[in-house]
Amino acid sequence: MPDALSVALFAEDGAHELLIRPLLERVADEEGARVTVSVRSATGGHGAVMGEARLFLRDIVRGRHRSSDLVVVATDANCVGLRQRRREMDDMVADTGYDGVLVAAIPDPHVERWMLLDGKAFKGALGKGCPAPDKKCERDRYKQQLKACVRDAGRQPVIGGMEYAAAIAASMDLSALERQDDSLAQFLSDYRRALASFSRR
Repeated sequence: MPDALSVALFAEDGAHELLIRPLLERVADEEGARVTVSVRSATGGHGAVMGEARLFLRDIVRGRHRSSDLVVVATDANCVGLRQRRREMDDMVADTGYDGVLVAAIPDPHVERWMLLDGKAFKGALGKGCPAPDKKCERDRYKQQLKACVRDAGRQPVIGGMEYAAAIAASMDLSALERQDDSLAQFLSDYRRALASFSRR
């Protein structure tokens, strides 16, 4: 494996960047790898992140861009669901002709729900735990729950509570969470498999 793998991260918005990036770095470290994460896009929502990722992959195929070792695309499943979002990713990769490694990070339904999954990690970061989230697709449901939990811990959610993402990511019990949440399990499994593929080269 190279000294450090280059990872190009395309995120739907800043919330995804704030949680996915530290997870990428933590899991790589646990797997005995080093990564350098470069954020290529982190604004504009689902349509924008898919468009930016598509252009990047096409430019790599056409030789206009130096390829990263790994490309990670992070976008919420929203109400269309995890399967449909994964199909969109697969179609995008096929359409561009990209034959490198792409990992999809698709919180189902929203990234803020991942922030709430581990009450112990939440308590470690904010001093007070939060109730486990349900799983419903309602716009802003988990954004509001995250803000409420942050306020309940006596803090002001300056950027919706996502300012605590790195601290929460550092102490999440990932093994337990993978049993609880299929979307997180799929992302981590795909990412570990991608890292392992480089260790065999």
